[in-house]
Formats: sequence, structure tokens, C-alpha cells
Amino acid sequence: MPRNPAFAEWLIDLATANPPPGREEWAGAMRAEFEASETHHTGWALGCLGAAIGWRLRSDWLYLLVFVAVVAFSGQIMWTPFFWAAKAHLIPHDLVGPLFQYGRFLIPAGVCMGFAVVRPRYWAPVGLVLPLVFVTQGVLQAAHDFHTSVFDVHPFNATLEVGVAALVGYCLVAAMIGRAIGSMLTTRLPRRA
Repeated sequence: MPRNPAFAEWLIDLATANPPPGREEWAGAMRAEFEASETHHTGWALGCLGAAIGWRLRSDWLYLLVFVAVVAFSGQIMWTPFFWAAKAHLIPHDLVGPLFQYGRFLIPAGVCMGFAVVRPRYWAPVGLVLPLVFVTQGVLQAAHDFHTSVFDVHPFNATLEVGVAALVGYCLVAAMIGRAIGSMLTTRLPRRA
């Protein structure tokens, strides 16, 4: 593997940043071994990154599984209860339109906030991935239903770029708020032994 000290340094930084609980010493040992090496081998740094990814997958597998399921089925998960409640007349008819308009932003933002509260360190991927998949599913479905080009679809009654940017912005802000709440909760709650 070619030697690129800056790339190897970036890989080892990525591998040793914020290890899962119980792996802090291992991450420190990986960093010390890398620093002790005179050549800063990219292969060593890549191996450390692979080990760190394995640690993360083993410690957060349930969170990641639920997140992938919510992302994959975001449209159905977020809107099915709303439509059933409207059909069963649990929501007054004159409130269906406004709730639908606000819900298009509030539901994805609330889901992003919830995921960020549970795992504050993942606030950025959650705030970006979920809204992008959600809006992509909606745009593709609308283009299919109305037999039009994807670029003629106007999410949130705006141009495609503005609608996507607005949803991503709301979700990122919600994820940052969730991160703050989650960080506050984890510092105040005692850890289980």
C-alpha cells in the first residue's frame, strides 16, 4: 500500500475518535502504535479503521438496524398513522390540510430529533440521511403518479432545491437539538455497571 502520511494520519484520527465504551484503551493503544511507527503506514491505519468500524457495529447494531428500517420505510411509517386517523375521522376535517402541511416538516424533524437523543454522536448522519431519503421517495412517487419529470415535482410547494434544502435544514436543526438533549441526559444519568 502506498505511503501517504497525511492520509494515514486522517485514517488513524477517524479510527480513534470517539470509541465506544470499553474501547478507549484500545483506541489509545492503536494511536500510540501508529505514532511510534516511523513510517506511518497507511495499511496499519486502515486496519485500525476496520477494527473501529467493527466495534461500532457491534455496540450499535440495534440502533443502526432500526435507523435503516425507518429510513427504508420512512414514507409509510410517517404517514400511514396520519391517513388512518383522518379516514377514521379522529382528526376534524378542517384540520386535515393544515396538519398535513405542518406534518411534512414536523414528522421527519421529530424522528431525526428522537434518533439524535438516543445516540447524540450520530446527529449529523441522521439529520442528513433521513430527510434526503424521505424527500427522494416522495419526489419519485409523485413523478410516477403524475407521469411527469422528477424536476417538475415541487416538494413543499417550492422548487425542488428549496424544498429539499428546507427539509434538510429543519431536520439538521432538530438533530442538533436532539444531540443537545441526549448529551445532557447522558451526563446527568448514572451509567449502568
